[in-house]
Amino acid sequence: MEKEYDAIIVGSGPGGATLAQKLARAGKKVLLLEKGADHQKLGTYLSAMRIIDRGGFLKSKEGLSILKASTTGGATIVYSASAALPPAWLKEKYKIDLEDYANETWEELGATCLPDELLGEASKRVMESANRIGYHWEPMPKLLDINKFKNGLCCGARTSLGCTCGAKWTAREYIKQAVENGATLLTKAECKEVLVKSGKAVGVKVMIAGAGEQEFYAEYIILCGGGI
Repeated sequence: MEKEYDAIIVGSGPGGATLAQKLARAGKKVLLLEKGADHQKLGTYLSAMRIIDRGGFLKSKEGLSILKASTTGGATIVYSASAALPPAWLKEKYKIDLEDYANETWEELGATCLPDELLGEASKRVMESANRIGYHWEPMPKLLDINKFKNGLCCGARTSLGCTCGAKWTAREYIKQAVENGATLLTKAECKEVLVKSGKAVGVKVMIAGAGEQEFYAEYIILCGGGI
């Protein structure tokens, strides 16, 4: 394998895949590293446990359960397709304006609410009850392409186990586009160390299944693994 790149991105979830797509489209030489495999059998509890680190028993230091997915696409494989724009307080508190980027992504991915006839009965009853007692509840936008629903239906709540109908947007779409534009994807490749020279990150040491430990170098080292 080639050893030198313009950028090395660790993690192929929504952050890493987006960067890989944008940089590859810009003509940069990109290496995208993913700790997990490119799992194809999705949609069951067993397959989800193979994807989620420690079978779902990973906890934060505060004791909160964390669904950290190790697979191409990362957390987007096991999310519920729900979408939300950044809250106003994010800009106020951190002085970071993401509005233009968020709106661009919102339009590109077609975030929209499902038609009433596709809302789950349980969800509709909870929403109706909440509104009846004075709360303002409304359907949440989804990153779902209803044109891809099989027989007019999607996976429903089971989409968080891995969408089987192909209607849910996942970061795998960005990974595919990145590879089509020249990026190199390495799966089962766990970054063990960032290599530093004269105070600057210059590369990574990676453990690759079946190939052992290897080193790769780049002008930019971008860590996007385990974002949640």
